[in-house]
Amino acid sequence: MNLVGYCRVSTDNQRDEGTIVLQEQALEKFCQSNGHQLIALYKDEGVSGDQANRPGLSKMFDFLECSRGIDGGVCPGLS
Repeated sequence: MNLVGYCRVSTDNQRDEGTIVLQEQALEKFCQSNGHQLIALYKDEGVSGDQANRPGLSKMFDFLECSRGIDGGVCPGLS
């Protein structure tokens, strides 16, 4: 499957600690382990989930609207 990924951290502290890098690595590992292609990866750093303005998420939706051959989206799970 061809997938698009999205990562987000809510706080500046999470951004500074590199938490988003761990999410990126988890998505890449998931795709590799399951035979999927990660076509594009979008992210928002230090943006709360309750914010309507999330530039990375908006860019991902724009990409999905204009792209063919994408089977789905994937984001890191919550623990």
